[in-house]
Amino acid sequence: MRKTWFRDLILGKKERILSDANYKNVILRGLLALVGLSVGVSYIFIDHSNEIYGNEPYYIATIIVSLAAFFLNRAGKYKIASITFISLLNFIVFLFSASDTYRSVIYIFFVVTGLTAFALFGYKDRKLALGFSSLSLVLFLYSYWGDHAIVPKRVFTEEYLQINFTVNFVVAQITSIAIVYFLIDVNFHSEKQILAKNDQLAKANAELDRFVYSASHDLRAPLSSILGLVRVYDLSDSETEKKTVVRLIQDRVNKMDDFISEILDYSKNSRLDIVRETLNGQALVTEVIDGLRYSKDFEKIGFDVEPPGDFTLRTDPKRLRVILNNLITNSLKYHDPDKGRSQIKIIFRQTEQFWSVTIQDNGVGIKPDHHTKIFDMFYRAHENSEGSGLGLYIVKEVAERMGGAVSVESEFGKGSAFTVLFPENKNP
Repeated sequence: MRKTWFRDLILGKKERILSDANYKNVILRGLLALVGLSVGVSYIFIDHSNEIYGNEPYYIATIIVSLAAFFLNRAGKYKIASITFISLLNFIVFLFSASDTYRSVIYIFFVVTGLTAFALFGYKDRKLALGFSSLSLVLFLYSYWGDHAIVPKRVFTEEYLQINFTVNFVVAQITSIAIVYFLIDVNFHSEKQILAKNDQLAKANAELDRFVYSASHDLRAPLSSILGLVRVYDLSDSETEKKTVVRLIQDRVNKMDDFISEILDYSKNSRLDIVRETLNGQALVTEVIDGLRYSKDFEKIGFDVEPPGDFTLRTDPKRLRVILNNLITNSLKYHDPDKGRSQIKIIFRQTEQFWSVTIQDNGVGIKPDHHTKIFDMFYRAHENSEGSGLGLYIVKEVAERMGGAVSVESEFGKGSAFTVLFPENKNP
């Protein structure tokens, strides 16, 4: 959450991990404590300007307890802060309402205390909330119907009563609106989060169904091919043919291994936390390229890294490796053998706003009607695709998990450029 001076005033500068509802609850508690403090100070000036004396100890007590509740809230003692503040409210309101000859709007603060109890304690501590709300009701009945004045009764001027009435009404209304708004806001965002999670769950279930269907097909296809090749091997008497069969079996096994590795990458991305490390970008790229050295036609491809030489990044090395491996692998698979020289560029850029990595090639390119679909699970943009259709989907999922996004620029027959961009404020 974005830091502001008001947030720092209420919470302090110490970092705390709070849910959205708890964060708002803490802000509301601190705000109410400041309101109590302001009311205490205001009434000291109002009484003095009307030459009314004797209530200062109660106002000072209000100020002190409001400050105590404020700093307890700042220190993370949320329940104690709530109990302290609501106890103060009930006592002060009872103190003046029991002595109020004119039956002014002071009684409305019992409604405020009841609302405040439920807003601050919430559902988790609903028994405490109900207890304090019940206390407010009992104190109201006792002060209104009883005759037990604590503060000496005085005769006040009409002007003072008008000021008193106005201040009480305005504070009570603003506070009540703030509390009700808080409760509505928390409910709205909770409902919004539930709906969002339901949408995510529905999406996850749909993807899981599709994943199981496509994965089982992609795993069974090479297995069926291997079984057929084993039969051919058993029936063949030619050593040359047997060597060809073994090579084909190895090819199918490698494809299965690649597919299983992709599944593991997808699984790890959703389960493992982001790990931030400072790493050498050039060294990581070299490591990824070396791992692909035995790919088909590797020796025909030229690689360039920009900027040349050593440069550092602070990011998740495993996830960045997955991104680089998938994108460079795709550039290798779809290079154009008819071009004189196939080239793959790995370009890193860093500014104050973002950092990015681009994998650019002069391969076969992608037709425009595929651009919006290539990041879907198991989507294959090329008719003779050798991949599983998971690679680019994994790149997108990994990038989003790291707070970034992936985009593509491609012209069919000329090449492609995939860029993964990370805003600086989300840079792992």
